[in-house]
Amino acid sequence: MHKKTDVTKNLPRHSACSIELKGGAGGIVNMCPCIGFVEIYKVDMTFQVQSPEDLDPEETDPNMSWVVKSMPGVGCGNEIVARLMVQSRTFVEILIHDEKKMNKIMHYMRQCKELLLICDAISKEVSCDVQKISKQIDRKEIHYDRRMRVFNPFPQVNELEDKCIRFLTNSKNFLQSLAEVFNIFYDGNCHGPHFHKICEILNNKHGNDHAFFLWVKDNQATIKYIVDLRNAQEHPKDSLHLEIKNFSVANGNKITSPIWKLMGCREQHIDEEMKTITNYLLEFAELFLIFCAISSEKLGILYVVVEIPEAQRNKECPVRYQPEIDRSKLLILNTPKE
Repeated sequence: MHKKTDVTKNLPRHSACSIELKGGAGGIVNMCPCIGFVEIYKVDMTFQVQSPEDLDPEETDPNMSWVVKSMPGVGCGNEIVARLMVQSRTFVEILIHDEKKMNKIMHYMRQCKELLLICDAISKEVSCDVQKISKQIDRKEIHYDRRMRVFNPFPQVNELEDKCIRFLTNSKNFLQSLAEVFNIFYDGNCHGPHFHKICEILNNKHGNDHAFFLWVKDNQATIKYIVDLRNAQEHPKDSLHLEIKNFSVANGNKITSPIWKLMGCREQHIDEEMKTITNYLLEFAELFLIFCAISSEKLGILYVVVEIPEAQRNKECPVRYQPEIDRSKLLILNTPKE
């Protein structure tokens, strides 16, 4: 008697495939499945690998190929990639066991990662430009005609307003993607950077003394400030306006560095605040994801979050936090009652 063969699983697309990931330093360090592809990381390079099933899930093309896309320059040696992708995946896995749901969470975390990498690049570009001009000012290389009382040429950061717009847009979109992560964990309906609504959901679910609720509440003012920066630029009105100033001349012919000022707030040096916001969003997102995972009532085993000292982090993938089973609670749970 012959065993019936499923001919639909013997198509060319189902045959074995060997892929060499070219470029980058060293070998593969880690990987994260997302929706429609897997991200594979070397220290300084990211690869998106799509299988025939990713590209053609209905199997309409028997010869569908694999596709590898390379993104040089940024791999899991970058702390944004390490902490928002690899670290997040580790915490998601302790709670979510449904592959589709897990990949959906990582889809939004990947959006956060991509948006924050753009913010980081803009921040560093603006900072580099400001430092370069500041050094020229310190060396008195900016020409001033005392007789005519003219600075000519006067230093400017090129396309500063455009860079501010792109930075603030991506910061706001980052928070919107992070809110979608919360929706998956908590079956919520917060579509947008509305963390005051997330606060309300947490209060209703856990109470006003719960650590997750208190932490989000403490961060609400900062989140609102970042969102207001973008809204004031995008939709200026009498009550909400953002002033952006490039290098300018103050009293005494003193040259001042670029600032922005949100109505009702103090002016801030743009290069410094961009760096502060980028670092803040990284730390907020990683802890927000961790809170979502360990605060769930569906978590069967109790975990503690351990911070890895900076000096001890793996330079090839510098994750900051890792989950460990809370053995003290485990001991209590397993102790027989008398």
